[in-house]
Amino acid sequence: MAILLKNGRVVTADSDAVCDILIEGESIVSIGRNLPANGAQVIDCTGKIVMPGGIDPHVHLEMPFMGTFSSDTYETGTRAALHGGTTTVIDFILQKQGNSLRAALEEWQGRATGNAVGDYSFHMAVTDFNPSTKEEIKDIIAEGITSFKTFMAYKGALMIDDAQMVGLMAEVKQHGGLVTAHATNGDLIDTLVAQHRAQGKLTPLYHYLSQPEVTEAEASGRFADIAHYTGVHAYIVHLTCEGALNQVRRATERNQRVLVETCIQYLLLDARLYEDEANGAKVVMSPPLREKKDQATLWAGL
Repeated sequence: MAILLKNGRVVTADSDAVCDILIEGESIVSIGRNLPANGAQVIDCTGKIVMPGGIDPHVHLEMPFMGTFSSDTYETGTRAALHGGTTTVIDFILQKQGNSLRAALEEWQGRATGNAVGDYSFHMAVTDFNPSTKEEIKDIIAEGITSFKTFMAYKGALMIDDAQMVGLMAEVKQHGGLVTAHATNGDLIDTLVAQHRAQGKLTPLYHYLSQPEVTEAEASGRFADIAHYTGVHAYIVHLTCEGALNQVRRATERNQRVLVETCIQYLLLDARLYEDEANGAKVVMSPPLREKKDQATLWAGL
């Protein structure tokens, strides 16, 4: 099937012009002015902006977590993404401790197949790196899943230790993949959580105070250092604060390339919201919202 998009304002990586786009199957075959239809379905895009679909590299669809699930299914999540101009999402497969990466992949494929209405791909979160898991990495990459997530927090559920992370990075490096990290210091966070609980400090404010900036800055630096040692391609997810970004800046001084993402909430909201006991729970997330100075640093980084 061919589609001809006529007279739209076409914005690409290197141009901005009013022209036509001819699509055959799922590929763009021509961009130009006054392209002939030659039997293609014609869509008049006059007055509209035509641009590549967005890619959201960090979504959680039907993700099991702490006894519940994230609210979006593959159908509702990908439909919402399309309405916002995002045509591809990358979800996180979570390996269950004691199980294989293959079993996790099949579980997530079962949720997605026949339900997603937009394009999707996967990151593989490795929560139990062992000799068997190591043997699976090559085949998982060959199937098109080239990024592997590590959690430096959530001990007993998702977290792996530094020795496992070194082993994972070394193996992924051999096959040209990427390792990503939820970079927060899980041991320090768990200690602060226990202290606050013992003191009866259970309001949303103490979710924030249990994850101070140092927990993210230290873990981000440690992750970057280990990635530099192993030579693997590195990516830090949902970075929130000045201290963590400074660790990435430090890595660039040794010509290391560390990819970083942040999220819209960290750019627009700040930790003062946790002081509202009635509504603070609405913005509980990990890592938590930060300070105004961190927002300024993130914008500068962008």
